Amino acid sequence: MKLFRFFLLGFFAILTFFSVKAQRGFFYSHIPDWDYSHVDSSIQSSIMKDTAVLTDDEIKAMIRLPQSELPQPSDEEISAQLEAIPALINFQCNDQVIAEIRSMVYSARNYMAKLRGRAEYYFPIFEGMLAQEGLPIELKYLTLIESGLDPQITSYAGARGLWQIMPATARGLGLTLDSWVDERCDPIKSTQAALAYLKAANRTYDDWLVSLASYNAGPGTVNRAISRTASGRTYWDIQPQLPRETQKYVPKYIAMVYAMHYADYYKIPIIYPSYSTAPSIPVEIFSPLKISHIAAALDIDSADLARLNPSLNTDWIPYYQKGFYLNIPSDKSARFYALEQDIYLTSDTLFFVLRDDRVNGGYDERKNIYYVQQGDYLEKIAMNFSVSVEELMEWNDLESMMLELGQGLVVGDNKGLNPYISDEERPDEVGVQSDEYDENCQCTYHRVRFGESIFDIAYEYGVRVEDILRENTITNVLLVEQGINLKIPKE
Repeated sequence: MKLFRFFLLGFFAILTFFSVKAQRGFFYSHIPDWDYSHVDSSIQSSIMKDTAVLTDDEIKAMIRLPQSELPQPSDEEISAQLEAIPALINFQCNDQVIAEIRSMVYSARNYMAKLRGRAEYYFPIFEGMLAQEGLPIELKYLTLIESGLDPQITSYAGARGLWQIMPATARGLGLTLDSWVDERCDPIKSTQAALAYLKAANRTYDDWLVSLASYNAGPGTVNRAISRTASGRTYWDIQPQLPRETQKYVPKYIAMVYAMHYADYYKIPIIYPSYSTAPSIPVEIFSPLKISHIAAALDIDSADLARLNPSLNTDWIPYYQKGFYLNIPSDKSARFYALEQDIYLTSDTLFFVLRDDRVNGGYDERKNIYYVQQGDYLEKIAMNFSVSVEELMEWNDLESMMLELGQGLVVGDNKGLNPYISDEERPDEVGVQSDEYDENCQCTYHRVRFGESIFDIAYEYGVRVEDILRENTITNVLLVEQGINLKIPKE
């Protein structure tokens, strides 16, 4: 009896040692350096497919198909289909898994369709990183269970991001969490951390399903479940000793792998995100800047730029000594590098870009701008604002009476002046007056068009913003407004 007690005591001592070691291994394990060129190539290949293949009505009809019109394989057939999926993880099929599968493919069709759309953007990123680490590609499906591929979702317990990482775990894995940045929301860095965690877990348990249970419940909980299990160390052996949520977690994961793999078989369509998912590339930022400032310089919507950088908690890009990588659309990289110095030089100025409000429609009294809406024509707008068609054409440099939906029109004699510059701050004359044109000037004359910023002009002519301001004796970029003439120095 004493010998048995001694053996039991020794067993628990060893188990406790490995439990602590496992937890410290997860929280403090070294994260390897990553080959970002491999990841970038994955991002470039993640362009969304043509969403016009199916109409909205056709998609809705497919989602609402009654179960009688969908495939209804038997339990044995589902088991065979699951076994046929090429995977490194051993997916055992049982009643729990089959129940989850039927729920997903029959009852949650709309949600599954949305997941398919989001997956086409994120999965190539995950696949590249999983392949680089030599991990099972099917681990990518874990994010569907964790976050539904929402990079900024936060659980009631405080887990956040695509992989739903807790704050303490994130910091232990080297992620930055401060008032400026939460790298749990960064698709690449959070994936890097999650894969380090999963890799360490599988080194400890040598069983991917047990490792997934550990990811959900924590290694301490799994170790206690193992200690309470009389025989066997597989997930299905220890499942009764796990919390109820974790008992459902692994069957749900296996079912998700099946449902996504056989989505076409069950006639689940793809609902693509409403936002842009065009390819992006990282550029290094070395100074505090505002997202809206860079967006204006790149001539893109600030919301789209923010969506490419979900780890940012505010509109500000923080300053870190190591630099900060900002994701921008790939087709804007040339413009960014051409204007990079000017972006930094003007970062302390909140300049105004008129076009940002075009899409809102209607009349903006503060700016004296009217945005063309459905059914508008020039005579109608002129009559509504008690002005002549000729005045509208003159104020807006219109060459024809054709209008575009959302187009902004100056409807008063403010000449499109910037509302953020007061009359006291505005000089009597800005830019070059028409009678001051010099034919011998080593420059080009440019008349500022509606909605055009000084960044647009600098990029168009391939010169520096600073040089344009100096050439025209302008001290504030806000003074570059519609209708003024500028001297553009030649390179």
